[in-house]
Amino acid sequence: FVWADQAYAVTPRQVRAAADALFLSGVNTVLYHGIAYASDQAEFEATFGELGWYPFFGPENFSNFSNDYGPGSSVWPALTTLNTYLARTQSLLQTGEPSVDVWIYYPFLGFPTTIEDAAFARDSFLFMGTMPGETPPPASSRYEIPFVSLPESEIDPRVAWLEQLEPVLTALDEAGVTWSWVNDHALQSGAFARRTAGGVVLANLPWLPLETLDALEALEAEGRPVGLVGSPPDAVAGFDPDGEADDALHRRLEAFAPRLLSGAEVVERARPRVTHAQAGPVRRVSRRIEDGYLHFFVNQSGEATETRLNLTGLNEGASLSWFDPLSGRAWPADHTEGSTLPLMLSGLESRFLVVGPSLENSDSAPVSARVSDFQTRLLPSTDWTIRVEDSSRALGETFIDWRADPALVHVDSPVIYSTVIELEADAAARVRALDLGRVEGQAMVRIDGGPSRRLALDPFLLELPDGLEAGPV
Repeated sequence: FVWADQAYAVTPRQVRAAADALFLSGVNTVLYHGIAYASDQAEFEATFGELGWYPFFGPENFSNFSNDYGPGSSVWPALTTLNTYLARTQSLLQTGEPSVDVWIYYPFLGFPTTIEDAAFARDSFLFMGTMPGETPPPASSRYEIPFVSLPESEIDPRVAWLEQLEPVLTALDEAGVTWSWVNDHALQSGAFARRTAGGVVLANLPWLPLETLDALEALEAEGRPVGLVGSPPDAVAGFDPDGEADDALHRRLEAFAPRLLSGAEVVERARPRVTHAQAGPVRRVSRRIEDGYLHFFVNQSGEATETRLNLTGLNEGASLSWFDPLSGRAWPADHTEGSTLPLMLSGLESRFLVVGPSLENSDSAPVSARVSDFQTRLLPSTDWTIRVEDSSRALGETFIDWRADPALVHVDSPVIYSTVIELEADAAARVRALDLGRVEGQAMVRIDGGPSRRLALDPFLLELPDGLEAGPV
């Protein structure tokens, strides 16, 4: 969870968003990697100066990435919440087997490292660590080596292929259809046919090995559809000096004749168990479990999003439950056969839908699942104070750019912003939740002088107790 030029700048919510993106891609185990070091010797400071020594950051380090996650870091107190969320999520995603609606044949070896230069990649979620509402970094420039002339860079054919495929992938994502890659080895070995379900899409293929065509023909014979988007392959992979293999490919493709599909037809033929009634930023990954399915939904935007889910293939009497991996609470999903199931997610929020097994439900859903039923009232807060160690100063409503402030530019202690919100008597009697909106870091909230509550992950919503008294929050 590191990005170039973001040393010391990655927040727990950013780690969570990146982990969710991995989960949506099919990853179901996250392991941290770190380097431990510390020194309080005078020689250490004398050698490395006020910034100290850091393996991934400094004046001579062009990448400037990674973060400090030690006990002295302001991130450290949030790790319990973050790790609990990751543990719950990946524990569920490690059960059963993957359930993928559409498999897309990937004809190349490896994935291009230059994909960040593609226009569609720059528009993708969390590009180079860019959170919703932030401006992505400029496109990377070529390296320059003194006295050396480098050839003009060429577009990686894998990037060009992905750019052609991008509209189809977007259509699948927005419809709530899950997809994944399948390669030559999985098809030719038979592992794909044995362990998966669903059809395969071939897209704008530059080539196709005859052995892979054997596997695709076998899938079609078993009733698993094979479709083609764009142009068919014109050659086999590898060296074919006399053209015999290419000729054989042409003859067999003519007989095989995979159906030519548009992007909309790929979505239509997927026959997923869950689709979205309208396009949006909510994405899904699914697992097939004993007696049912797990569906994991993530809102990959910074704004609250509502979608309605079309559910098919439900067994009679199947139990439907929501599970919130952040709070650990489960509650029934109210669904009437033949109707859509509403799903409201705050920005960057996630939720599981468990179909089949009955869960031990909580008394009520977490506040994030009920906030759409509330009336919203904006509470003005313009009296902010900033504190670093024992020093504090008033800010009013203008926040400081740390890079332009000598007292903050190299600060290595937690920086705390604080304010007090006054509730009038009528508001105190009716208020049910506090929504802090977008928080770049963590928030500590104290209600009526009670114990403080730490919020580190989206949504920054806090359920308030009944009987709240008028006064400061």
